[in-house]
Amino acid sequence: MKFEQRLTRRRMLGASVFVGGLAMLSPGRLALAATTPDPFILRAGKGTAMLRPVPYSPTQVWNYNGTVPGAEIRVRQGDRLRVLAQNGLDDPTTVHWHGIRTPNA
Repeated sequence: MKFEQRLTRRRMLGASVFVGGLAMLSPGRLALAATTPDPFILRAGKGTAMLRPVPYSPTQVWNYNGTVPGAEIRVRQGDRLRVLAQNGLDDPTTVHWHGIRTPNA
């Protein structure tokens, strides 16, 4: 008797949920995530950027660490990242993290 199973979307999703559930139960998952040793400084400030090509002049912008857009911050999933926001602007500002759950303290 020949046993043949095709890989279907339903089987793939079922296996993913099963494996993901096992990962949630593993002891390593209960430990606190590693923390990056040095905080990442995110400084909002005034500057200029070439938003349009020559012959147009640079545009006055608000930026992060002198760049538009701000630098990409990459860490491993599960790690904790400490970010110190410094406001170098004349006006109050906030940082909005798209798609990331953060404490609102």
